Amino acid sequence: MNAKRSIAGEALRIAAPLLILAAGFAGAMFLWSLKEPPAIAAPEEKPPLVETVEVAPHDSGLDITTEGLVAPSRDVTIATQVAGKIVYKSPVCEAGEYVAEGMVLFKIDAEDYQIEVDRLSKEREQADANLQEVDLELRNTQDLIELAQEDVQLQQRELQRQLQVRGQAVSQSAVDQARRAELAARNAFQTLENQRRLLETRRGTARIARELTEVKLQRAQLDLSRTEVKAPVSGVIVEEMVEEDSFVPVGAALAKVEDTSTAEVRCSLKMEELHWLWRQPDTRAESPYTRTRFRAEDEPSPEFTGAAPPPGQFAYQIPRAPVTVIYELGGRRFAWEGVLDRFEGIGVDERTRTMPCRVVVADPRAVKQLAPDGGGAAIGPPALVRGMYVRVRIHARPDASLVRAPEEAIRPGGKVWVVREGKLHIEPIEVAAVVDGAAVIDADASNLRAGEQVVVTPLALVQDGMTVEVK
Repeated sequence: MNAKRSIAGEALRIAAPLLILAAGFAGAMFLWSLKEPPAIAAPEEKPPLVETVEVAPHDSGLDITTEGLVAPSRDVTIATQVAGKIVYKSPVCEAGEYVAEGMVLFKIDAEDYQIEVDRLSKEREQADANLQEVDLELRNTQDLIELAQEDVQLQQRELQRQLQVRGQAVSQSAVDQARRAELAARNAFQTLENQRRLLETRRGTARIARELTEVKLQRAQLDLSRTEVKAPVSGVIVEEMVEEDSFVPVGAALAKVEDTSTAEVRCSLKMEELHWLWRQPDTRAESPYTRTRFRAEDEPSPEFTGAAPPPGQFAYQIPRAPVTVIYELGGRRFAWEGVLDRFEGIGVDERTRTMPCRVVVADPRAVKQLAPDGGGAAIGPPALVRGMYVRVRIHARPDASLVRAPEEAIRPGGKVWVVREGKLHIEPIEVAAVVDGAAVIDADASNLRAGEQVVVTPLALVQDGMTVEVK
């Protein structure tokens, strides 16, 4: 009995795995019999949601911003024109002091120059006296010539009478005597004429001597006036070289003055920025900011005197434009008005690949505060002075069609995404400048017009022509 149970248990143990395998095979065959898999519902695709901003026209010109360094318009070295001992030095002739044009800064010992003026003044008086003496002799001689001329006429008439009655009542000797008298009168007349010519020559010599003395006197007076050394311009003393009681030769430097009537700013512009200046109308007319300009219609002069431009003049001039020079101090901004005046030298800087330029500020003291606080105007720099690091904002008016879009709409590589009829289009653009968070775009060089919608929303994957939904 026990043997039968053990056999049945062993058979069940062997048959159980086989039954499991058979059941799995049967299930696999059933699944294989299902030829079509169950349908899977795909999720509904929605176009990306984007935010757009309308492109606006830009008619207010183009501001080109760069950095610059203030430099003096000129440094004037004051030098002596006469030699001598310095007997006076002005108390304001110190480095850092302001001096006005015409102010006496130094006085050189003028005693020797005054003596020379006095001596030449006496020589001029003597020359005047000599000239008056010759004039008097000329008048006297002229009176004698008139008398001698009358005597000649009388003797000639007497000779004619003697010749008419010769042989009748007058002897030949009487005729000869009349002839000798007539010759003597003519000789006296000719002598006086020669004396008059000699006196006229003497008068010319005396006049030249007087003029030469006058020239020497003018030179002496000029040297005397040069013993007072005056400030040639209004400005600030930068450096002083001599002190009182020093002896200075001709041409010795006394002091250096920085002209503060105008100021200049050194800056550099990229060729892309100059491109916009070259596209604006020519404005080389006369300006109170700069030195004399030429007009394009002027004809070249054989001798260049400043009245006409030499050939090719304008090819090397920068297009002029108004400029605002901005200096930041304590979180506040102060500004001066100027003009882009000229290139500094010629050619592109090899190190920076930019063009050095000069901005001229006509009045360095005409400062104004930009966007003052509610508490009133702040105390800022009273003038634009050398060494200030400033921001230069050039106001160009290019002859081009410009539009404005937000800066965040500009994509890498100089592109924008434009939505047209629900489709996104990738358009390359040329950005002229970025001003106050807005990009100014050249519409002539881009397929972008005012009124179009540009995308400001960032997208991970973008394809040209893809469908988008505008928020």
